[in-house]
Amino acid sequence: MYKGYKSERAFYNAKIHALACTINAETADEILKDNLVKIIGSRPFKQAGLFTDYRAPGTDRSDSDSWRVTNLTDGEARGLYYQLLKDCKNVKANMKTSNMILGIQGSEMSDSQRRRIIKLAKYNFNWTIEVTFSKILEFCPELAKRLTPWQIQNTKIQPLYNLMSKVQANRVIKRLEKIERRNKEDEMS
Repeated sequence: MYKGYKSERAFYNAKIHALACTINAETADEILKDNLVKIIGSRPFKQAGLFTDYRAPGTDRSDSDSWRVTNLTDGEARGLYYQLLKDCKNVKANMKTSNMILGIQGSEMSDSQRRRIIKLAKYNFNWTIEVTFSKILEFCPELAKRLTPWQIQNTKIQPLYNLMSKVQANRVIKRLEKIERRNKEDEMS
């Protein structure tokens, strides 16, 4: 579960920031600050260094280094991760419903396309995540420009899936199905 991360806590820290950006990229910092205020404010003993509302009036919270996920305990970070995961699922469901009501087709890859790619790569070809990642980038090289060097180096496939459009996903699925047909023909001959 924590592959590519030094520890469980590093996993939660990274995912908390990613989920906040997924919920709303423009206000991700405010989402995190609001959640941190709630969590730190609910502690039985408020730590003055971590709770800036106890600072002098007029002090701006935004320049403070105290609003960091690393200031949470492991249990608080885990709880915040699961809360943001639930919020992210709700936001995604609300966006799907509102797009359906408005008749707008989103450009992002559908869940069925994602399942099809995973089924072909993982179960039919027995490819590792690294191989799947490199093949998708081979089929859609334009996606590599939108990934960070760290994501490419550590073969983070979830951000890659999140960047794929329906057209790109169809291209990948067609190429994988072509490879599957070719493999079946090779087995028969």
